[in-house]
Amino acid sequence: MAPKKRDHHSEVTDAAHDATLDASTHATPHATNATAKYASIYAVVQKIPRGKVATYGQIALLAGMPSAARQAGLALRVAPDNIKIPWHRVVNAQGRVSRRLADWESGSDDYQRVLLENEGVQFSAVGRAGGKIDLKKFRWMPKA
Repeated sequence: MAPKKRDHHSEVTDAAHDATLDASTHATPHATNATAKYASIYAVVQKIPRGKVATYGQIALLAGMPSAARQAGLALRVAPDNIKIPWHRVVNAQGRVSRRLADWESGSDDYQRVLLENEGVQFSAVGRAGGKIDLKKFRWMPKA
């Protein structure tokens, strides 16, 4: 069974960062299981402020799952639709929007970039480093 394609266009708003994670509101067993399994990842992603980004590896580390960057990516991919999280603020270790095979034609990668640019995150110009975020400038560094 192919994974359900999510419509991030309709769920991401300026208030996404302020949304709270409430596992008790999920109606389906799949949503409840995903929420419980990945609650620590969702909680970390909730904290990323506007205009900042974090990497999948950074999210995994902060969620107490070192070396689990792919798990962090999977958690965001399978997040229940009713959890409002700023998924667009998570990028790969090179500071790029990760290409999603299923979404190449849908334009959601471009949508993620637009959302980040609307928050003030800048991407490098076209060229060898084109489409790259300067992580030294835009990486979220939570206070310990």
